[in-house]
Amino acid sequence: MIQNIQSEQYGSVVLRVLADVDDGVIEEQNFDYARRDSLRLTASIRYRDGSRIRIRLIINTDSDYPDWYSYSFHYMTARGDTIFRYDNARHYPEMHTFPHHKHEGADERAIASHQPSVRRIRDEIAAYLNGEA
Repeated sequence: MIQNIQSEQYGSVVLRVLADVDDGVIEEQNFDYARRDSLRLTASIRYRDGSRIRIRLIINTDSDYPDWYSYSFHYMTARGDTIFRYDNARHYPEMHTFPHHKHEGADERAIASHQPSVRRIRDEIAAYLNGEA
């Protein structure tokens, strides 16, 4: 079982990894124990070009490792247009990666995608900021 302090430390590491790109600034972060067995992290990180990522992550604290009950990593332009969003909302049951999927572009086209790693999300943000995406 992950203790609450360890869950918060894990959440803090997630934020530091994503904020490390382009000297991102953590504008908000909230740790909330909505249930006995889970920690909810909500946060927002802004990058120098005005783009930002909004994070909603619910971590199972009854597990021996950081198991994500629910997640959304929504990266958007300064105007609020979606660049990408990974989430596991339970729609798109026809996708072979259900419930995991990714939305891309301002039209938020949904594509099959496995649960991303924090490193994958960080690398995609870095590629976008470097003009490689």
